Amino acid sequence: MPFSHRSGSCGTVTVVHKGKIELKLSKKTKILLCAGLVVVAVAAVVLFGMTGRTAAIVNGTKIPESSVTDNIEAIRANYPNDTWTATLETSGFTPESLREAMISDLIAEILIAQYATEQGFVADETAVAEQFAAEREPYPEKDDWKDYLLRNGFSNEKVFREYLINTNLSAQVSATLTDENADATEALSALTEKLRAEAEIEIKPMPKHLPYVPEVSTAE
Repeated sequence: MPFSHRSGSCGTVTVVHKGKIELKLSKKTKILLCAGLVVVAVAAVVLFGMTGRTAAIVNGTKIPESSVTDNIEAIRANYPNDTWTATLETSGFTPESLREAMISDLIAEILIAQYATEQGFVADETAVAEQFAAEREPYPEKDDWKDYLLRNGFSNEKVFREYLINTNLSAQVSATLTDENADATEALSALTEKLRAEAEIEIKPMPKHLPYVPEVSTAE
């Protein structure tokens, strides 16, 4: 089966299949993201203080390799270790192509965030705080909340909060691109492609010894 990842009250469904990664959002979140370029939930982490090896650079903004790895590891966490290789093969991915797809999604996230900043958009902190509280409320125990975040592809609470900020900005951008008769998803996708074509993007080679790369058996 392809990768599939279903959340609880957050209302997201992540489906990874041959050629792309999709993040489908429920009406609850009311976030419109670009079809075919849709950002995996934990993408917000690329904009904040992680250090180390760089996976890509987008108009001067670095995507840490650790962000790519965290996103893929969030997917892999939903599958037993002994099924990961088969899951990759069944889904039509290699570790290399999965990394490429993830980087592409992270690039899309950064491009929209950069555009929002340039256009003077500011996240609605009240709305972000209310949504965070609504997601947190059903999980009063710290361990339950941590498990919930991990199940939904968020490595920690900060990543989740920044995701809410970025998706709030994305919604604002989307609202300016269309009227009630237009398809906001298509409009945001078209804007992302335009920004991608104009951007300075450098993708670094894949490093060795990444945790999501299946070990090659040496058994005879």
